[in-house]
Amino acid sequence: MERRLYVVGTVRTNNFNDPEMMEKISGIWGQLGALDLPEDAEICGIYHNYESDFKGDYDFTVAVTFPVSMEKMDLPAEKREKFPVDANEENGIVKTWEKVWQSDLKRKYTFDFEKYNLDGTVDIYIAVE
Repeated sequence: MERRLYVVGTVRTNNFNDPEMMEKISGIWGQLGALDLPEDAEICGIYHNYESDFKGDYDFTVAVTFPVSMEKMDLPAEKREKFPVDANEENGIVKTWEKVWQSDLKRKYTFDFEKYNLDGTVDIYIAVE
């Protein structure tokens, strides 16, 4: 099933070679504060346009699933592996990404995303072969 997402903002970065990576990503997340989001809006952090693999450059986009006047982005229907984030663990999202990087997954490097669920939990979805 395709999802219709509305883009809040996008940055290009690298996990290992961009000293401003965290500031760039935090800045995109900060743009959510200017929006009047309904309580049932789904928020996603999407990793896409991979240069190569997790060591290369990629785009990071924050998007929401409700109609506002923003640029639209479609996530293709493709097989994804789900990685739940341990909310009790400090830096749980970063640690979950490290698990993804260390896994044996046959990644497609198309569209991966973090889904911020209404109940406060977070899941990371990785596109796989």
